[in-house]
Amino acid sequence: PLYYYYEVVILSILFFSLSSIITYILRFSETDNKWFFFTIGIFLILISGFLAFAFKKYNGIVKTCLVLNSIALGFFIKAWYIFSGYDNPLWMMLLVSISTVILLLVYYLLTYIPFFNRHPVLLTVLYIILILIIYIVVASTTKTTFVSTFGFYMIVQFTFIIGLCIESRTYSELMKNMLYCSYSIIIVAFIIGLMMLAGDEVDLSLDG
Repeated sequence: PLYYYYEVVILSILFFSLSSIITYILRFSETDNKWFFFTIGIFLILISGFLAFAFKKYNGIVKTCLVLNSIALGFFIKAWYIFSGYDNPLWMMLLVSISTVILLLVYYLLTYIPFFNRHPVLLTVLYIILILIIYIVVASTTKTTFVSTFGFYMIVQFTFIIGLCIESRTYSELMKNMLYCSYSIIIVAFIIGLMMLAGDEVDLSLDG
């Protein structure tokens, strides 16, 4: 069974929409230093992690940390946009958010198939693998801001799907599980940081 499915859908919509709005707002920043935005994203994760650990007994802190992680994701995406030369309008960013949530909806519909309902782990593994294959094929043939942003959001959404399958006896327990899943933005940060470092090394070798 999927625990608190509708709550996770709402959380997913809010999480990715806030990230998209943050990324859009940052386009009006006076600086275009990708590492500046990347560093702020890392700083926000550290603050979130500290608060989640130091005040773990307080239920309210979970939502605060989720918001911080969502904002951090927005900063990472902005750093990626500066590095890659992308600049999406707000409607495009929100469209990416909605598309990411659709992954969750499709997964939920698949659980109505009796076989998958009895084997949720198998469904989750196969679903993630299938979506990854489709994404890689599309990304290899299409170079757009939509596809790249969707890929980063997709990583976080996969962990939300995994968290959805974990038994949550209460709403508070669900939120804590989702918070832990949201730290998958660290994976996004690692990928973006790695690509930016590689890009800087190429620039330095060309300058030399």
